[in-house]
Amino acid sequence: MAASEFTALAVSQYQGAIDWADLAGQVTAGTLGGVMIRATYGASGTDPDFATNWRAAAQAGVPAGPYHYADPSQPAAAQAAHFLSTVAQADGWPHVYLRPALDLEVLGGLDAAGVQAWATDWLTAVESTGPALPMLYGSLDFLETNLGPL
Repeated sequence: MAASEFTALAVSQYQGAIDWADLAGQVTAGTLGGVMIRATYGASGTDPDFATNWRAAAQAGVPAGPYHYADPSQPAAAQAAHFLSTVAQADGWPHVYLRPALDLEVLGGLDAAGVQAWATDWLTAVESTGPALPMLYGSLDFLETNLGPL
């Protein structure tokens, strides 16, 4: 892995049981930088495996970051609050963590300007109360089509 590259896996309930010892070995070997773990989706959805995966990553020494799957049809502030509360309830932020992320993949009935404003609201809310500057996560095509060139 080149110095400028960083590889992280995204995991959620859909991956099932995760071999955290194997992932820790990949981190030690330098072939994996960490894991992004889905915490929440929408204004009230919580990934049923989030707390287990979040704690297991910390115990295995795998750098991990929580992510929120956005639903722009629902208020950004409510989703940010739900996200931060869910992470806090799962033992908060471990010593080594990756930045929190907003997984933006759908418009939720908004136009590009509306999605831009919505994402800005979510990112600002998490930045103002979270432990680190959040990042945006999504396909390059979707993000460039709806947010502009990246």
